[in-house]
Amino acid sequence: MKRFLKVMVILGGIIFFSHICLAINFPEIKLTETPQEKNTEVNMQWANLIEKYLIKYNNELADFKTKNSIKKDITIDNTISEIKVMIFALRKVQTDKVEKQVAEKIMNLSIARIKVINKDIKSYLKNKSIQIRQETEEKQKKYAVFVEKIRLQLNTIIKNFKNNIEKERLPSQNDRKIYTHLLVLEKESIKLFDFKNTVFLDEKEMKVYLLNVLVSIKKEFLEIRKLIKEG
Repeated sequence: MKRFLKVMVILGGIIFFSHICLAINFPEIKLTETPQEKNTEVNMQWANLIEKYLIKYNNELADFKTKNSIKKDITIDNTISEIKVMIFALRKVQTDKVEKQVAEKIMNLSIARIKVINKDIKSYLKNKSIQIRQETEEKQKKYAVFVEKIRLQLNTIIKNFKNNIEKERLPSQNDRKIYTHLLVLEKESIKLFDFKNTVFLDEKEMKVYLLNVLVSIKKEFLEIRKLIKEG
């Protein structure tokens, strides 16, 4: 894990260096009613296509952060910021009030930079996903110890309840209802047993899984307690 983290640091450093040294220095974009050579319709269409590609790219990076519960990541955040700069510039040249030469330079610089970003960020995201997966597995192992204790205690309670009911010659209607709830609890116990072998995308998904099981267990116990009070 430590060796892998070193790889992530190196990759992040390379991309950070890339942002500093290779960041686009766009020419000044001046809008005028009388450019020396008007921007063409073809250029405007191409600029729009590149802009749409970058918007989609930007959204994918944002989704990656959301999906993996990442609040801050310098490498991804810097890439998103750079993409936004390109989007702004490309949007600005989608008019015939800008010099054709300037518009084409903006597009060429953007395309060149996209190629570099694609190569760097793809490798980074792949390794980031592996890192998240490894961290999730380590946390899952720790959670599994706690979950197993709950499962064993739950099974003991279920067994005691069932034994008491089965000893009754003529179980009451409430006893039969309690027995039904115990069967539901047994299913939840199986989910607790399966926890350690379930593949989770991240810690958030793991917590949701556990929360759903624990909420269900609590609900069944509340129903059982209610039936016991009713006698």
